[in-house]
Amino acid sequence: MIDVILINCFFGSPSEFGASAPPLGLGYLASVLEREGISVEIVDPTPLGLSKDEVIQIVKRRDPIVIGLNCLTTFRHDTFDIAKRIKHEFTNSKIVIGGPHVAFTDVITLNKIPEIDAIVRGEGEFTLLDYIKTVSDEEKLSEILGLTFRKSNVIKRNVDRPLIKDLDSLPFPSYHLLPMDRYKTYDMDVPSEIRRMPQGSVMTSRGCPYNCIFCSSCNYWKRWFRARIPAKVVDEIEYLYNKFKLRYIRFFDDTFNIIPNRALEISENIRERRLDIVWRALVRADGINEKLVKSFSKSGCFQLEVGVESGSPRILDVLNKKINLEQVK
Repeated sequence: MIDVILINCFFGSPSEFGASAPPLGLGYLASVLEREGISVEIVDPTPLGLSKDEVIQIVKRRDPIVIGLNCLTTFRHDTFDIAKRIKHEFTNSKIVIGGPHVAFTDVITLNKIPEIDAIVRGEGEFTLLDYIKTVSDEEKLSEILGLTFRKSNVIKRNVDRPLIKDLDSLPFPSYHLLPMDRYKTYDMDVPSEIRRMPQGSVMTSRGCPYNCIFCSSCNYWKRWFRARIPAKVVDEIEYLYNKFKLRYIRFFDDTFNIIPNRALEISENIRERRLDIVWRALVRADGINEKLVKSFSKSGCFQLEVGVESGSPRILDVLNKKINLEQVK
């Protein structure tokens, strides 16, 4: 028996989304739980080629107290299907779901999917931890910030949990629970030699201060940009480099260069430690300069994905993008 199983509910082909990447959200959840002495397992079916039936069998053998599922809008139906199938076989296990989709549709989701016991809204590390600690005491569930849950067939929505101020207080994601040699990119605009490399993922920050109308980040993270100390970011890269022999890193920040000098410090730190890696990141056009790009190139950056969005100034204004075409050029 294990305390918690966390399941990445994407069952499609990695080529559909261009990559098979370590699920950092589940990794962070697991690391906080493990730090508290809670036994955790992560099941990521896509890199292992597991079917839903095989995932169900894994859950059956482990017999967890709590089952956590992630939920993005793109694969919400897989998440809900797994929740229903698990609940029908494991009536005593509690099913908790988190992720952007249910963070915005928590009450609707619980109304439509009675098999789900609770939803974690927003940053889940400490909400899930509190839930696991009090799961046997229904009366205390109402005290957990950021939780929406079902109590006697009535849906209760607790107040939001404040965002984590110090991201460096979190341990590294529990990479040891993931098949780190199985994650790869399938983007055809990436050189073939890099496509053959296992891919590591790192988040150096959370949130974005901008308010583009098409993006959920401003609502999910409340437009509060929080950044990790550059040296500690590179500590994590060095850990992946030495422990798992990873040579390809993708930064999964909403925007890597919100603070250009901080991005520069990360790049220079990679060079100083002589980490022979290649990497890519998402950036804004207005945070790019020649000094930054030269440093990026020398530290292994082979591609920057720039959020251009439109070649029309009018559309850029409508989108509230806060960039202009000169900056893009």
